[in-house]
Amino acid sequence: WGGVVVDGIPALDAPEAVPAAAATFLTADDPVFGITLGGESRAYPTRILDWHEMVNDVVGSVPFSLTWCTLCGAPVPYRGLLDGERVTFGSSGMLWRSNKLMYDRGTDTLWNQATGRAVIGPLAGQGVQLEVLPVRTTTWGAWRRAHPSTTVVTPRTGHDRDYTPGAAYGDYFASAETMFPTPGLGATYRPKERIVIVRRGGDA
Repeated sequence: WGGVVVDGIPALDAPEAVPAAAATFLTADDPVFGITLGGESRAYPTRILDWHEMVNDVVGSVPFSLTWCTLCGAPVPYRGLLDGERVTFGSSGMLWRSNKLMYDRGTDTLWNQATGRAVIGPLAGQGVQLEVLPVRTTTWGAWRRAHPSTTVVTPRTGHDRDYTPGAAYGDYFASAETMFPTPGLGATYRPKERIVIVRRGGDA
C-alpha cells in the first residue's frame, strides 16, 4: 500500500488543453510528455502529471491513457480500448516494487503500469495485454518547435495543487533513497538511475 486511498491521486479525464501560443504558464525548459495520434499533437507538462499520474484523454480521435509512475520515472501511454470497448484507469494506491498498480474502472482489475498486464482481479491470468503507444519525453520548447500546432494541458485541472516545477517530487528525486522497497535490483545500477527501454515485437 502506497499510503493513499483509491483515487487519492486523482486521474485527469479529458483535461483542458489550449493552443501553444496560449501556454504562457510554461517556459521553454519545462519538461513535457508529448503525444501525437491521428495527426494531432498534445503536450502534458510533467509538473502537472506529477500530481495526477494518470490522464484519460483522446487525441486525433484516438482514446488512450497516459500513465506516469512518479516513483520510478516511467511514462507509458496505452491505447484506451480493450476488446473494442473504451477503458479508462485510475490509481489504486497500491505498488509493486515501487511501481504503481493502476485499476480499470470497468472491472476493478489491477494492472502493472510498466508492463500493461493485468495482475489481480477478473482480467488477471487471461493473457490480456494493453497496447503501448509512443510518447516523447522532452522540453516544451523542443516539442513546440517540432509540433507548432500542438495543444498543451493547462494547470486549470479543477484540483487545488501547487503545479510549480518540483513541488510534488523534487525532494524525492534529489535523494538517492527510494520511498518503497525494490528488492533484488543488484548493484549494476543505482535505484534511481535513468534508463531507456526499447521494445520491438516480443523483444526488449
